[in-house]
Amino acid sequence: MTERIQLINWVTFRLILPFTLLAACIFRFNLFTLIYGLFFLLVPLARSPNVYTIKRHTGGLIWALTTVSGIFMLAQIAFQIALAARKPYGHEFPNCSLNDNITRQVGLYRLDGARFVHVARLILPDVIVFIVSAALAVMAFQTTRQNADAPSNADEPLRPHREERPGLLRLFVELVILIFVAGAGIISPSLISSVYFLCFLFMGTFWACLGNAEKVFVKFVRYALLLFCAAHLAVLFLYQMEFLQELVTTDSFPSRLVGLLAVIRIDCSEPRDLRYQATPWYNFINPAILIVLYYLLASHIRQWKGYTVGRRKERYARMPTPTDTADVDSNVDLSMRQQRLKNPFLQYRVRSRIRHSNAAPESVIVKTRTNPQTAVTVS
Repeated sequence: MTERIQLINWVTFRLILPFTLLAACIFRFNLFTLIYGLFFLLVPLARSPNVYTIKRHTGGLIWALTTVSGIFMLAQIAFQIALAARKPYGHEFPNCSLNDNITRQVGLYRLDGARFVHVARLILPDVIVFIVSAALAVMAFQTTRQNADAPSNADEPLRPHREERPGLLRLFVELVILIFVAGAGIISPSLISSVYFLCFLFMGTFWACLGNAEKVFVKFVRYALLLFCAAHLAVLFLYQMEFLQELVTTDSFPSRLVGLLAVIRIDCSEPRDLRYQATPWYNFINPAILIVLYYLLASHIRQWKGYTVGRRKERYARMPTPTDTADVDSNVDLSMRQQRLKNPFLQYRVRSRIRHSNAAPESVIVKTRTNPQTAVTVS
């Protein structure tokens, strides 16, 4: 794959596609855009399109989004054709009726009497998402075809891992994540936001006392916080829909206690208009902080996983295995005995033997069940 196609894939997948899905979720609130929101949450967890990832999760994500957006676009066209075919237009879906409420919650609207701005807001998201995802799918197909036509090279790795971040950059990323966790906890005090505040206190205290934010338990907290943030965003999106605001009113005690923020107000008499609630400014900032926090956590976890998995593969590729010969002299040429170490318990024994002995790390005698004395090399 050429560098130009790789750059186009990265820009489309990392910048254009997330902003397109986010715009679809901001300007329209129904079941269709809820599914787009789920894809919006999955994009930062997937790796950028390349020869390796196109055949795996990233390629599956692109093709799934293309299929879903195509189905939604065809549903919009079919619904408008059905309304126009049964004269007069939309007489079976009057405002505030049960049929109208159901179709609007799904994502299908009557467009008679609507201004052009509202027509574009309700119809264009499906078209634009389909165009962007289809373009990504076409580039993925070209990438796969070019890789199949190119001459194979056995020495070229299929999945080069990411390099470890410099210490200062890693420290800066940790600090930014901690700041956004604190912001999510204090911008709009509620029962849900208290989880972010407690996580901020734990991560900040752990980091200040031990000076290391890369411990396993802190990483587990990041995973849990990522899932909680995704669920929080989904709940906030669902609460912008009309049926949930009717079920739990915005000024009720449960909504204020939990922290359900109603930013959008929908009137069934004018369902195609988009109105904003008279709400404090921090209710608009809170979802933005959650989105940025989610993307920071997802990107950080994706980068960390890419580095550790690649480093583990590279380390195991360098480790040798015991030879099949029972009697091996440790002074024999070590290059004749370098194979992969398939048993991780043997690897642990080798490293333990190195730490507790005066032998050089290049050659250690390890007793195994199959080979009483075997010399292996540990890099």
